[in-house]
Amino acid sequence: MGLFLCHNYGVCVDKENKKFRKKKYLAVKRNIFRLTHLISAKILDFLHFYDMSVRYNRIRIVLAEKEKTNQWLAEQVGRSKGTVSKWCSNQMQPPLDILFQIADALEVDVCELLTKNEKSPKKG
Repeated sequence: MGLFLCHNYGVCVDKENKKFRKKKYLAVKRNIFRLTHLISAKILDFLHFYDMSVRYNRIRIVLAEKEKTNQWLAEQVGRSKGTVSKWCSNQMQPPLDILFQIADALEVDVCELLTKNEKSPKKG
């Protein structure tokens, strides 16, 4: 009676002992499942640390005021609709040169596309 490494990474006592092999396979599968959930939990912890509710730009608001769509803005600045959608939801921020292009396309001052920094220390 010897030990064999099974194709599913379980350890078998012998080739005929399929019940033991299946239990070991399920244990390995369960450990992978637990590890996946642990990684998912760590990712969620990171997302809570990185506050997604902070708004850095007002692109969506200005688009609504000007009655324009994400598709229209994407065509104006030469980017995909998905990228513009991420800018509008503040998942990503546009590069500075693109921000100026957006301001030109919407005929607004670039400052209107940004939120005010209320947390900066007051000088004086």
